[in-house]
Amino acid sequence: MKNIILIDDDPINNLICRKKLLKARTDLNISEFLMARRGLEHFLQNSPEVDLLLLDINMPDLDAWSFLDELVKNNISIPVVIITSSIDQDDIDKSKKYEMIINYIIKPITEEKIATIIAHLD
Repeated sequence: MKNIILIDDDPINNLICRKKLLKARTDLNISEFLMARRGLEHFLQNSPEVDLLLLDINMPDLDAWSFLDELVKNNISIPVVIITSSIDQDDIDKSKKYEMIINYIIKPITEEKIATIIAHLD
């Protein structure tokens, strides 16, 4: 069983992403957080075993960069795939500064993009 945490404030995107991930691979345990701060608390309090973190950039309570800075500060290193609607080159460039970010995917989520996410689990 592979453990994925999905942090995105858009419940529709989460539903689509979850369904497509589980369609592509049935051995996934997917936990979701609509609020980045709650996802961060989960990491800091529980030290969960996570194979992959799917993270949106722009969220109302805590953006991806602040979230990742907190993980780094607390010596938590896990593979991260950014899933975002941001096509801003500054965001793309900024993502390259974080060693833990292994992919930057622009929404909408398609089967082809899901395949690239799944490939990171093998």
